[in-house]
Amino acid sequence: MSKTQYIGELAKKLPPLPKLDKSAGPLSQVFHEKEVIEAIERGIDQEFEKLPLLFEHYGIEARDHASYIRLALALARDWVPGFQRMNDRAGPKQKWDDGGRARLKIAIDDFIGNSEAGMKGGSPTKLEAAEALLCRVEWKRKSASAAALLKQAEMANPILVAIERDGAIRRARRAQELTINS
Repeated sequence: MSKTQYIGELAKKLPPLPKLDKSAGPLSQVFHEKEVIEAIERGIDQEFEKLPLLFEHYGIEARDHASYIRLALALARDWVPGFQRMNDRAGPKQKWDDGGRARLKIAIDDFIGNSEAGMKGGSPTKLEAAEALLCRVEWKRKSASAAALLKQAEMANPILVAIERDGAIRRARRAQELTINS
């Protein structure tokens, strides 16, 4: 079963495709086959029309071939057990506080910023950054999924994010000064 709830046009099924009628005579079968092929082509066009909605749903910018790989991986994580992460910790997750949300938002932003130069296909999405952060114990203790992490990060208070970021910058400068003076 999917972890994702699709809404709008992504939740609506496409109409069925026509079936080839083998009982028709040779001449009428040729015309019937042509109609079926045209209906299948229209069906494919309908699927292509929904692709931008699927990219948007998963928070992936469709800009190159790597975007399609990211979309395939996002779909696989939702549907294929072999792409899903095991929950290594039983019991309730730790509670979130405002400071934790701010630090998470910074961690996601930093992950994306630090990854931009090294990725050929462009920077990772926020969801991909959250997925990568799940490998760290501090975030895994609080959320079972990347989507849940991302939701918490989006709830971060922008003022607290700025204060936390400023504090981290000051600590980094101080550590650098101590290293230089040693």
